[in-house]
Amino acid sequence: MTLPPLAAGVSEARGWDNVMRHIMLAGKHLPVLPESLRSAGNKIAGCQSNVWLDVNTEGGASPFLAWSDSKVIRGLLAVMLEKAALNGPLTIAEWQEFLQQAGLERYLSESRTSGLRYVIAALADLK
Repeated sequence: MTLPPLAAGVSEARGWDNVMRHIMLAGKHLPVLPESLRSAGNKIAGCQSNVWLDVNTEGGASPFLAWSDSKVIRGLLAVMLEKAALNGPLTIAEWQEFLQQAGLERYLSESRTSGLRYVIAALADLK
């Protein structure tokens, strides 16, 4: 599996500080989710940070829109949505393989990993 550019940047970073820096910089690529889409229906339950996920029906660059109030989670969302834009919806197993190949899970706290599982489940439900 070839990693998209944002995931490749994270994967190539060495050390916790550099990985976190790359993840947070990836978040700058995430378009701001309009306040009107940050609704209870779009909120991902189970995440410690606020996370919203919306299916983009307007034919934008990505089939999904997402946002979080956490810079780290925004970066993770950017990495994941870049992958989804290239490959469409993935299964939970495909998402887990992607995260492992990108080396993301080894640098995340248990609460972030747990929240990421809820995001993955929501993305996989769209397949």
